[in-house]
Amino acid sequence: GAQALRGSWAWLADRAKEAPVGASWPTCKWPAPIQALGSAAISGYVEALADVLMESGLPAYTLELLATLRHAVVAQYGEDGGRQLPRIVPLVQRLAHGKYRKSAEEGRGSRLVTAELEGLDAPDPFVEVASLRGPLLCSSAPALLEELQASEATLSSQQWEPSEARSALGALGHDGRAETPASWSMGLVEQGLWTAGGRFPEARRVLATLGLPPSAVGFVRMPPHGEAQLHQEGANYLITILLCLDAHGVAHCGDWSREVRAGEALVFEQTFTHRIENRSGSCLHALCCHVFHPEVSDVERFALLLLRLLLDVVRSTDAYRQFTMLPEGADPEL
Repeated sequence: GAQALRGSWAWLADRAKEAPVGASWPTCKWPAPIQALGSAAISGYVEALADVLMESGLPAYTLELLATLRHAVVAQYGEDGGRQLPRIVPLVQRLAHGKYRKSAEEGRGSRLVTAELEGLDAPDPFVEVASLRGPLLCSSAPALLEELQASEATLSSQQWEPSEARSALGALGHDGRAETPASWSMGLVEQGLWTAGGRFPEARRVLATLGLPPSAVGFVRMPPHGEAQLHQEGANYLITILLCLDAHGVAHCGDWSREVRAGEALVFEQTFTHRIENRSGSCLHALCCHVFHPEVSDVERFALLLLRLLLDVVRSTDAYRQFTMLPEGADPEL
């Protein structure tokens, strides 16, 4: 069980230990489960879930997952918080049984919803920038680019990771297969937790001023004339904001396309198929923010972050692989 925890889980656990609980944005306003609960508690949850899956099967595992989420929410928000999870129940049931929704919407394009929170508005592929305080973010582009360039001068090239290495900011080729890096990423926020330490104070200040609860945030770099997909979650409760810091790009989301230049932002819905093109002869740098839909409550946000973390870690255990009979190296998905 717990000894199989590795990779991003171990890395996040180390980052959580480095920052005092509630010390600064974003955890002072939006607690991150991995920091609020602690790695020992989450390891215990994972062990229990893996045991139930092996011993009692998928229905019991689903119930245990729901009970775990409620237990964690009550520990953080009290009994009142535990009563604010009705929309989480059907989402967990669909995820645990591998259900998703795929559609082709006339005038909007192909849509794949793998994690759906009921009752959220179904927006067009692109969302109005002003509705998510985009103008405030756009005005910060020159300062963010200056900070990134200054950091690049002192950081090793290893700080930039091929984007497919991280699911939250991952890149795929336009045919859906991983390729030679279509982009690189440098994470700032993972699982709602600030992970960049004391680096990028201006980015941290800007994001705090923006006031949107983050799931994942990072800088993205695309090579000249490159093309990439910036995420593959398909969750209707997350919205992506892409702030272009330099160069010139075009975003295709569903059947819609929008140009974006330095100092401009695009906001798009995660469930529509999409890709980003760099149409300039130089590298394109952008700030990519995956934030929660404004109609998601703080309690739901906490539960959804924890759900994603638990699913990712459980899927890495030997117990899960034995249950699904997956070969080593396969990509498990419930």
